[in-house]
Amino acid sequence: MHSPSWVDKDEQQPKAGLHPLEIRFLHDSARPLTMRVTRQKLLVFGWEVLTPPPYRPDLAPRDFEHPFTLSNALQGKVCGDEDDLDRCLSNFFESMPV
Repeated sequence: MHSPSWVDKDEQQPKAGLHPLEIRFLHDSARPLTMRVTRQKLLVFGWEVLTPPPYRPDLAPRDFEHPFTLSNALQGKVCGDEDDLDRCLSNFFESMPV
């Protein structure tokens, strides 16, 4: 298994302080053997392994554009605190068509 820089090569465990306390990993639909081995290793690390959502053609075209639309809407805005960010995000999602 390839070890990223935050994994100690001797212990093969994540180093403390270099990643969030809770790690969730969503991997693609790789070959079943590779996926099973990877999933087992991630569970040993104590990471939550998410399964990919089912394919939904009714959601694919429009809903996958949201991150780009959100990025464009927030470009150039500066949020002073978490409440300000919450207001910006709420305004963005309220303006989206249902």
